Amino acid sequence: MAKSLFERRRSLRLTRSDVAAMTGLSAQTVRNYELNRGNYVAQKYQRLISLYDRLERKAEMAEESKNGGI
Repeated sequence: MAKSLFERRRSLRLTRSDVAAMTGLSAQTVRNYELNRGNYVAQKYQRLISLYDRLERKAEMAEESKNGGI
């Protein structure tokens, strides 16, 4: 099962304010999307998904590098 937006953000150790600054969305919009509230706008939702995908890949690459490429 896919992680929720909230779980992904927390696993990346980001605050809502961090995500808002990185995406240009408001912290309230980030909160609403995490809680499945408010008006859904696909482009805004995609900004969150893209950011988390990119940061998760970066973290995985850093971990692999740290472990000698294992």
